Formats: sequence, structure tokens, C-alpha cells
Amino acid sequence: MRPSRPLVTTRLRASSAVLAVILLTLLTTAFAAARTLALASSAPEIGAPAPVAPGAASLAGAWNGRLSAALRLVLHFERGAAGEWVAKLDSPDQGAIGLPLEVVLATPDSVRVVLTQAAAWFEGRLDRASGRLVGTWNQGGERAELTLEHGEIARASRPQHPVPPFPYASDSITFRNSRAGLTLAGTLTRPRDRAPHAAVVLVSGSGQQSRDEEVFEHKPFLVIADRLTRAGFAVLRYDDRGVGGSGGNPALATGIDNASDVEAAVRYLRSRPEVDARRIAIVGHSEGGILAPWVAARDSQIAALVLLAGTGVPGDSVLATQTEALMRSAGLAREEIARRMAPNRAIHREIKSGASPESVFVRAERTLRVFARTLSAAELQAVGGEERFARDAAEQSRLPWLRWFIAHDPAVDLRRVRCPVLALNGELDLQVDASINLPAIEAALRAGGNRDVTMARMPGLNHLFQTATSGAMSEYSTIEETLAPAVLDRMTAWLVARLESPR
Repeated sequence: MRPSRPLVTTRLRASSAVLAVILLTLLTTAFAAARTLALASSAPEIGAPAPVAPGAASLAGAWNGRLSAALRLVLHFERGAAGEWVAKLDSPDQGAIGLPLEVVLATPDSVRVVLTQAAAWFEGRLDRASGRLVGTWNQGGERAELTLEHGEIARASRPQHPVPPFPYASDSITFRNSRAGLTLAGTLTRPRDRAPHAAVVLVSGSGQQSRDEEVFEHKPFLVIADRLTRAGFAVLRYDDRGVGGSGGNPALATGIDNASDVEAAVRYLRSRPEVDARRIAIVGHSEGGILAPWVAARDSQIAALVLLAGTGVPGDSVLATQTEALMRSAGLAREEIARRMAPNRAIHREIKSGASPESVFVRAERTLRVFARTLSAAELQAVGGEERFARDAAEQSRLPWLRWFIAHDPAVDLRRVRCPVLALNGELDLQVDASINLPAIEAALRAGGNRDVTMARMPGLNHLFQTATSGAMSEYSTIEETLAPAVLDRMTAWLVARLESPR
């Protein structure tokens, strides 16, 4: 699950989607599992842009390295219109590209740049002998050595990504969500013949996802679409609102709004002559595994659902279980986890009570101020101080998607689903606990009278369905496998059997 940011713990959206616009440090600190928002106030004061130093032209271009031997970073330097240095930062393992940096020092031998939105900065000196920038990354009161090589970073190996030529047609398409008044863009892959084929809509997890559900240079939806299209299905995958070619403002959207996009995708497939309108399935990953039952509960013509790391319990329970698991994986003791979870639980109860966003915000800010007073000085510095921490963390309680997710109970929709359902969860998934959610999904489906229900816990697989060691999010980018073949095999065989695809 890539749910919205927890109110008092690490940003959990891997996102996709998830680690998004703000660089998060991988430094091991006592506060690593309790950092909430962008860090904001501990960076050095920023003055005028750095003047151009004579002979500093060697700084131009890309510089790459690994923070704490794990997180890949790339700094880009170029001249601005007035000859000043302009710098940007990429953190490809977190899906963050082109983050603006303030250049506060640039000489032939030294550089200092600040990522203001994360209260982080790099300062280094040019080692003439090796041609490297040798320095430190500073964030949250911690420092880590960072050595940068001149040149672009090597792309990660992703051997499962299909490459052309393809034995099928691939169309760039758009479709309308008339209810929302927006247009979404995507890709429809299909067999080359014009016979009506069974079809599948791929629905991504939370956060702003591309049509390939790209994260950490993995493109799982590209891999799934390729496999299913080779098996004889037409497959539609699309950019989420505000991503790629799709319109709309994701900040204003709830899960119900996102579900209306899925409905629009289904209507589009039914309009295509190459698609058999009676044989359309939905494959949803993470949040997509919540939206798919929502749609199928209201559309009796949906032929089948595949839920990949979908949930069967209310959103506040998912967040609590996920947050606790990730804090345990970061080494926090049980008592400390309970202490940090208390404000979250209180704020979630306020949201579920139906109180107005403003009322919840006021109470959340008060709760978080009390919690902030229990933090150490280093922890307070890491989150920008008591006032900023409480205000910014409480602000999340206003987010439409978060409010919807916390209050939503997927069992209500699952009990109304009548089509065949395949639900798969990885046993090492720390974001959607298989031991809790798979039984809840099955119980809700069977309570509603659904008898074609297949559940499977996939051993050794994480939330992205990669073969993993621990399931920790830090592994996602280091694993070359995009999707375990066992998942692709099982999903394809099940869909072929249920939709009677001709191949």
C-alpha cells in the first residue's frame, strides 16, 4: 500500500509514489522512523546566489554518488542566464527528479548547495588528483560522507522490462471522465487482429503514478501489460490525474474520485471494437486493489478482479499496521512504537468521527504539540521545531484522500462483488499485511455470497511482488526483479481460465 503520509512517522509512500517531491535521508538516526514531513529549518541561511568564480567551469555537468552506500544521488550544475550557477538534484531511487538547489558557494575547489525544502545541504571540495567532489551530506542534525563522480549515474538493471519489437499493437490513447470533466491519457496494448478480445484495466497504487506505475526505475505495469497482451488480452494502463498526459488535480481527489477514473477507463474499453465488452477485468495494485472492488460493486458487468496487495480492513487499521511494521524494521522498541503511534490513533479517531476538516486540524495540532514536547532536541531540530512540526503534520489531516482512506472500509464493497476474484499478497509485504488483509478480503467476499474466490499468500515477496529478503522499502531499488515470475504466471493463468481468452 502506498497510503498517504502518516501523521507522526516516516513518509511511507514509496511512491510511488511515493517518495515523490522531497528527498528523505537514509541516514540511520534515532528519529529515522519518526520523521514526518519535509525537514525545514536547520539548513544554513541562504543569501544571494553564488558568484561565478574564475576557473570554476569544471563544475558544470552531472555528479553522481551514493549516500550511505545506498541512496543514489545526482547533482547537476549549469550556468544561468546571468552566468550564475544553477543546480538541481535527482534522487532516482526515490522517484525525485530535478529538485532545485540553492548554490551558496561555488569556487574552483569548493561547492555548497542547499535543498531548502528538506533542510539538507551538501558541501564538498574538488579532489584534483581523483577528479571527485569529496564532502558530506547534512540533514536532520546528522552528517554522512558523500563522494561524487563526474558524470551521469548508470541506470539500474531492470531485465524484465520488455523491449521492442513487440508482437502486438500499442496505441497511445486518451479517454474522458465526463463526471470529473477531465481527460486521462494512457496506452492500450492489444493483439494485432481485430477480433473482440477480453480486456484488462490496470489500476495503480496511491500517489501520483504513471501508466507504468514506475517506481525506483521499475515499471511493473509495463511488465504486466506485456505479459497479458502476449496471452491474448487487450490491456489499458493510464497516467493518474496530474501525471504525464492526464489532467486533473490529484491534491483535491479522494478515492471515490480515483474510482471514477477507473469507471471511465472501463467505459472506454467498451467503446473499442477490438474489445469484448462482456469480458473486462480490473487488476488493481495496492490502492488499486481497493478501487477495483468499489467499481465492481457498482458495475455487474465487470467479469473478474485481480487484487494485488489489496486491503480488506479499514484504512486507519492499514496505516497503523503498516507504520508499526516499518518502525519495527527500523529497529524501534515496542514501547517507543506505541508512544509514537498514540497521536496517529487519536487523530484517526477524530477523522473517523465525521468532524469537519478544520475541527480535526485544530485538535490534531494540539495533540501533536503535546507529542513534540516529548521529543529530544535532535529530533525537534530534525522536524523544524515544535510549532512547524505540529502545524505541518496536522495539515495532513485536511487532505481529501487521507480523510477518505482512513474512514473507508473496503469490506462494504467486497461484500457486493459477484464476479470471480483473485487476491494475492506477498508474505514479506510490510505495507499491507497479508495475514490480516487476505482473510478479511475472503471473509467479506464469501459473506456476500461470492463463491469464486481465490486467495494466495506469496512466499518471499514484498509489497511490489519482488523476491525480497526482508520486505523493507530500502530493498525496492536494489532488487533487479520487477515482478516475481510466479505472480505473472498465476495471474495470467487465472485470467485466461476465467475470461476464456483464446490463447
